[in-house]
Order: sequence, then C-alpha cells, then structure tokens
Amino acid sequence: MPTGNLKFQPPKGFVVSRDVLSSWQTCLRDVKTSTKAFGMVCKKNEQPDAFFSLPLRCLADEPLGMLCVTRLRAHACERMPAQQRKRKLCLHCPSSANFPDELGRSKRLCGPCAKAAGTWRLLNPCRNCPEGSELSAKHPDAEGTPNRLCGPCAKAAGTWILRNPCRNCPEGFEVSASYPDSEGTHDRLCGPCAKAAGTWILRNPCSNCPEGSELSANHPDAEGTPNRLCGPCAKAAGTWILRNPCRNCPEGSELFAIYSDAEGNPKRLCSKHAVLAGSLSAHFPGASRMACEFFDRWKRLTGEDIPHVHLAPDQPPKGAEVQGLVPGRRFRPDGYIPERREAWFFHGNWFHGFPPDHEKHNSAVNNGASSKELYAATLGVMELFVQNGYTVKCVWEHEYRLTVGPCPRPLRSVVRDA
Repeated sequence: MPTGNLKFQPPKGFVVSRDVLSSWQTCLRDVKTSTKAFGMVCKKNEQPDAFFSLPLRCLADEPLGMLCVTRLRAHACERMPAQQRKRKLCLHCPSSANFPDELGRSKRLCGPCAKAAGTWRLLNPCRNCPEGSELSAKHPDAEGTPNRLCGPCAKAAGTWILRNPCRNCPEGFEVSASYPDSEGTHDRLCGPCAKAAGTWILRNPCSNCPEGSELSANHPDAEGTPNRLCGPCAKAAGTWILRNPCRNCPEGSELFAIYSDAEGNPKRLCSKHAVLAGSLSAHFPGASRMACEFFDRWKRLTGEDIPHVHLAPDQPPKGAEVQGLVPGRRFRPDGYIPERREAWFFHGNWFHGFPPDHEKHNSAVNNGASSKELYAATLGVMELFVQNGYTVKCVWEHEYRLTVGPCPRPLRSVVRDA
C-alpha cells in the first residue's frame, strides 16, 4: 500500500479504501474533494497486495458511497499535464487503454486485458505481410515512413533497427531486451541472457496446458482468439497454423521452412528441398547433422578431431559410429576417441527429452513420447558407459542452440561430463 504524501493521480474509475485515507489527506486537499468521494473497496484488516490491484466493488458492510468518483477524476485531471490528460486508462489496470471491452466500447482495455476478454486485435499491421498472418508494424519502410513494417519484413527491406539492445550480449551481436536483469530492472536482457541470469519468465502461457508445464501460446483457440494455445494443444483443437511454410513444397502439403535456400536466405526451405537445393547435407540413418556441426566447430576451436559421421552438402557421408562398446548392447555414441576410451554424445531433445529444469521437461516429444521418460532413459545409457570404464562427454541440443546466432554462449560451456 502507498504511504506518505504522494502525488495523487488515480487511474480512471479507481476508488480508494477507508484504510488508506489517512495516508492521502494531503493529496485529498490537492484535488479539493472530501472523503465522500471514496468508497470502501477492502474489508477491515485486509491488505491488498498492491494499490492498483484494488477491486472496483464495495465489500464492506457500510460503504461510504461512490457518487463523487466522477468529480474526483475531474479534479485530478485538472492537475495532470495535457498529454497525460488525453491518455485513457484500462478499466482493470493503470495501463493505457487502446482496445474495446466486451460491450464494444472503444479504448476501454489494455492489450493483455483485451486478450483475456477476447477483444484484442492488431492495431497497426505490417504492409508487407501476407493477408491473414500480419505482424505488428514497428519499423520504417524503404521510404522512411515509420511504423510500416514488422521485424522480419523490415530486415528484408534493410530498415530494421534494434530499439532496446540487451546489456549482456557481446558488442555487435545484441538482440532485443525484453526481460529483467538480476536487480529486477525491466527490459534489460534478451531471452538467452535472462535464462542464464535466472530471470526468464513465460509471458504468454497456453491456456490448455497443465499447470506447471505450460508452453508458449502462439496459436488461436476454438473461438478464434489469437495466441491462446501452444502447438500441441492447437493441433488437438484443430486450430494449428503453419506460420513459415517451405517455398518449394506443393500447395496444401507444405512443411516447416527451417533451412536456408541456395542463396543463403534463412528459413526458406524444408529439409527435403534444402538437400535438393544443395544447401543441406543428405540425411544418413542414425547420424545427426547438428552433432556433425558441433564436432566440426569443436575441431576449429580446439584442434581436436573427434571421429564421427561427417555430413556435408553435395558429398557422401564419411565415417561411422562405433558399436559394441557396451557388451550385449547396441548403443553407439556420436563420437568416440579410442585412445582415451572417451565417448561423446550429442542429445537431440526430440529423441532424448529435456532436463528437469527445462520448461518442456513434462511435455510430449517424438510422436507423443514422454520427455521425462526419454530423459531418464538417456541418463541410464550414459551411466552404462561410465560403469564399463568409459569417460563420457555430452552436449544437449537446447544448450547447443544457445551457442549459435545472436548473443552466443561459448561452445566449451555446453560440454558436460556424465
């Protein structure tokens, strides 16, 4: 609760309880009103968590009345700057109101409250996005007109600008900061740096996921409300949409585009068409392209060549994975150094699950298999190698991904001992 003689600027429609009147006497004189302008909004001996979270309803047995709230607002607005006086506030919180409420009245709710009420809509869509999949336009176009393009379209047009760089990213590799730092200061770190600092939070959890294992909601629900369901829940509800289809797939049967095309443009082709375009190595059963990429980078960093299956575009696979290291078992490490009896594993999360401290630990992977069970089985395999006298090194895919792209982590930091 606020204390002391603070400047009184209540949000629209807000009332204060009798319990805090003594703390606001000076403010009351400033707005030239009386205690009759305030209604009871909390029970006796009940302290709300925060001042702006007080409910707009009477809970006491003898409310003082709320007839003078309009007059209070008028007096308070007289003392506000002109720019602040024009701003409309959300009915449920002190944020700016730009969206309609459930009754269709304009500028009654902020973005999060409008999403909860199902009245949210995209106010300023990108001019270059395909119809039906527009993103918010916050960047200028090629002519310099502000707020015309979304981030991806602005990058394609060469007009993208980084508005709030992360404080912990290496210079020249900064990404947008939207998470707090360890001191709690808002918008100081990017996602990877916030996870490293322990300040990352899931901003928009799926409304259908079990509590404690929510995933990010990027798909609409059955009512068409955007950003309500995660991918698996949206598929179950029949509302899943393919956001970035392969450019070369036949219409109606497109796959995700996560690979570069022949010109090097990122996220243009699916794996099949990337192989045909010569920008991706052909698949080899049992071998991992990402594991090969790690071993190649490790060789460039340390000079150590770990034998593995090497995959390269327009070249046949080279090498093989060693089998029979554990008697009676067919387990094959991704890399093996016989001189040191050292086995290297690169664990893709789709086949090996996620660790307990990851948000997807309780999710379903690999065609419905339990991530928790796959993770436990993977630890059991590495323990077998240790029991048979091998030194075991492992790299997890979700950690390795943090070493590439913007704000990269050191490659050595993701190599773990089993």
